[in-house]
Amino acid sequence: MKEKNTFTSDIPENTIKNIRGNGITFIPGKATFIDQNTISVNKSAFSAFSFVVATGARPKALPFEGNEHTITSNDFLELQSLPRSIAFIGGGFISFELSHFAARLGSEAGAIHILQAGERVLSRFDGDMVEQLVEASEAEGIHIHTNVSVMSVQKDDSGYSVVFESGDNLKVDLIVNATGRVPNIDALNL
Repeated sequence: MKEKNTFTSDIPENTIKNIRGNGITFIPGKATFIDQNTISVNKSAFSAFSFVVATGARPKALPFEGNEHTITSNDFLELQSLPRSIAFIGGGFISFELSHFAARLGSEAGAIHILQAGERVLSRFDGDMVEQLVEASEAEGIHIHTNVSVMSVQKDDSGYSVVFESGDNLKVDLIVNATGRVPNIDALNL
């Protein structure tokens, strides 16, 4: 956490300084488009030929019962200690990055799982490179499950169970929603 916070703490302030230093008007607030050339921010209207609206993103909602028992990648990076066993839902680079953190920083070898709905993790990346990463991950004790469909997440006194469509389940101490993010554009009136 200390290293992460040291790395990220100045990013928002430095980004704003860079934007203003390049002659760009920076207007913080909640934006709504009035029409294609007018935007309202903080009850003031601004007209321009084009806008950059930096809305940020939020974790993609999981479409099954018990999704409230999962944490986000942001939450993961705020953990004070790592649990013994973790399941990462989603086969993208965030799952790989965080699972390797866990494998090296305290979770039990062989108790880390990446759950991918499709037949291949990191599907947008070069197949040979992905194969090498999968082999290296498995050598670190990270289990990669493909073609799995999560039906629900259940919580009990001993942790969590990921219940699969096949009827199997996986018991872990923590579940991370790493299925990706969606832009915060709902209020923009696009």
